[in-house]
Amino acid sequence: MNSAKINQAIVELMRFVASERNGALWSGHSGVYLLHRTILASWLETHVRAPVMFETFAGLEQFAQSEGLDIVNLPLVARADAVELISTPATAQLYKAGIGFVWVRANWKNYRTAMLAHIAKHSIGASSLSRHDEAANLFEELRGKLKSGALRQNISRSDRTELLYIFAKEISAHRVAATKGGDELLFARLNATLDADHVINKSSLTKLPDSWVMLFPVPADSNRGFGRHIERSVPKAAVGIGQMDLAPKPLVAFKLFANFMPKTRTEFAKAMKTVRKQMGPNGELDQFLDDMEVEFLRATRI
Repeated sequence: MNSAKINQAIVELMRFVASERNGALWSGHSGVYLLHRTILASWLETHVRAPVMFETFAGLEQFAQSEGLDIVNLPLVARADAVELISTPATAQLYKAGIGFVWVRANWKNYRTAMLAHIAKHSIGASSLSRHDEAANLFEELRGKLKSGALRQNISRSDRTELLYIFAKEISAHRVAATKGGDELLFARLNATLDADHVINKSSLTKLPDSWVMLFPVPADSNRGFGRHIERSVPKAAVGIGQMDLAPKPLVAFKLFANFMPKTRTEFAKAMKTVRKQMGPNGELDQFLDDMEVEFLRATRI
């Protein structure tokens, strides 16, 4: 069975978990999302520039210099393709909240390797043993929902049988690893549910071949659903734009802070409840979040 069918079953489970359990995420990824979202929300709350695209690498360098940030290489990734912006002793206090962000050349195809290198470099996530235990529990739940037909409703009987066998093997491997320790490669299937997202979608930057974009970790269901329903209609960025900031783009921010892509008004209310908890909990971003709701409903017509 091809990996796409296997991964889609896991993505559907993670969507169910997030939508039915107050935005819950697998612990192996929750720290990654939380750290990046916390820093980005802080920028917006304090009206600090939150640039997410520069037309040239020189623009990115100028921003880093003006904010006291260092541009550093990522392990096993060429500087011409991706870099990381991190804080320095001279950095404004706001930027000391955590690690920096990954930036990639917009037309580089292997951008996911940069995000994985970034996560591995900073060892973001729960302990290995607890992640294996939780992974086994998730795969057990996934098998139950596959058996009942609650997930992947339109697949063939033979595909369902094969998926049940594959996930039974996953459960066994993670149960052993939860007691004895195991290879990080065992998390590969769950890691496929984390997307490395170009904050400004690549298709809107075709007129800017030298542009650099912030890369952000986003749950697969949120990212892919957003791409299908919203990003495909985004207009092309014009030559000479210089940079793009997140501040005037509440709809883009929804993709970065949502744990799943809503399909109904009820689901949207659940998703926005989680987003509001992460952004401006004291009312700093109320107008931004109100605009987010209006723009989402207008764009999706759910």
